[in-house]
Amino acid sequence: MKVQIGFYKGKGRIIDYLVRLFTFSKFSHCAIITRRTSNYMCGFTALPFRGVDYFEQFYDENEWEFFDTNTSNANLIDFYFKTKDCKYDYCGCINCIIKFHQHKNRYFCSEWCAEFLKLDKPETYTPQKLYEYFSISKQV
Repeated sequence: MKVQIGFYKGKGRIIDYLVRLFTFSKFSHCAIITRRTSNYMCGFTALPFRGVDYFEQFYDENEWEFFDTNTSNANLIDFYFKTKDCKYDYCGCINCIIKFHQHKNRYFCSEWCAEFLKLDKPETYTPQKLYEYFSISKQV
């Protein structure tokens, strides 16, 4: 099965609006995805109030953008089990804008995805910055 990264651009809730506003982004969330069908997906990410977690959901193709990654399901499962007890990093979200101390046992969505993908300084990635990384990589 192919592993992808997905970026959420749907209207969403107030938290989605605030993330977009403060990160100057059209995306409010990202996740590492294994797509099962054209309208159903499962994935892994850091979620508010849940921390690092697995999810399954129906989705609207118009609200997400996807890119293939060069990783495997085995790598994804290993990383998930190493980080599954980590909490959501609310302060880390703000850290993308205002720099201060990072918590190594907490993640926000794009930070978790960037660390899984072994990108330098994962705590600096917003959903938009991660999207731009994949957009540029796709063009090369």
